[in-house]
This record gives sequence, structure tokens and C-alpha cells, in this order.
Amino acid sequence: MILKFSKMKIRVLLGLIFLLSLCSLNSFSQFGVGVRTGYTVSSFNFHDIPDGYKARLKTGPLRGVYLNKPFFPFLALQADFILSEKGARIENTNLNNIILTNLDYMSIPVGIRVNVPILPLYAYAGVYAGLCTSGFREEIINDTITRININFKDGEYKRLDFGYHFAVGYRKSLSPFSLFA
Repeated sequence: MILKFSKMKIRVLLGLIFLLSLCSLNSFSQFGVGVRTGYTVSSFNFHDIPDGYKARLKTGPLRGVYLNKPFFPFLALQADFILSEKGARIENTNLNNIILTNLDYMSIPVGIRVNVPILPLYAYAGVYAGLCTSGFREEIINDTITRININFKDGEYKRLDFGYHFAVGYRKSLSPFSLFA
């Protein structure tokens, strides 16, 4: 039986194996390691939306791994490797038209993580750099779907993305030896 894995799943698995191998080294034993999953909410800055259309937020999946270095029991510096889907949605409900853009990103956010005392919750804020690996645009006009792969050479979309990263999460330690995960 041959198992087939997508490139994205292989990248996440290799990133997790790398981070776990780092934690086995004595000098990295004070680092926390974990897995992140969730959803992103994104949109674009539109300069020329056609009349009658409205921009909507788009949600997409997020998965990745993180490595953090605690400074206090509630405060840590954290870096992630994240695969996420971002994009935008523009729709005209009067004409039954929707334009949906999906972009797949590999991102590396770095920021400060604050654990909520007593509760298994945390907040995280920082900056990120992302690389768009692929994308497509779907135009749904009167129930007819047209899918167009995105060509980054024409300059309509940027391959590199920089911005702010905010997250709120639930932490669950699977290891009795975990200090900060």
C-alpha cells in the first residue's frame, strides 16, 4: 500500500520533525515546541472595486509548528512556521456574481506570547514574513464557475507578504515534561 501525501503535509511533517529533534539536544531543552492549527481571516486592500461590489473577509485554514523560548512563566518569544490560505472575496448580490481569490502562503511569524495565568489560554502578537507558493481565482457568475490559476509574473499579485500577526489560542500540553507548550 502506497501512501500519498501532499507537498504541504510533507512540509509540516518535516518542520515538526526538525523542531522535535532540536528539543532533544541539551542546549534546546528549555525551548517549548508545539503544533498550531486554526483559521485565518484575510482580505486585500482594494483600490478599484467595481460599482455594486462589496469586499468581504475570507477565512482559510492554518497549520504549522512553533518554537518558543520562555523568559517568565507567562511570557515567551515565539517563532512559527505556518502554512495558511489567505485571500479575498468580492461579491455583488444583485447580479449573483462572486470573485474568490485563494493564495497559499508559507509564513514565519515572530512575536511575543503571553500565557493567561491559571487558564490554558494565550495571546500572541508580532510580525511575519510570508511567501506565496500558489494561488487561483474563481469567478462565479450566474452559477457558472471559472477557475484561473494566478500568474505572479504579471505583477497583479505579490509573492512576498509582510505584516502583523495576532492570535488567541488554547494551549494543551501532551507531555508531562513540557514547560511552556
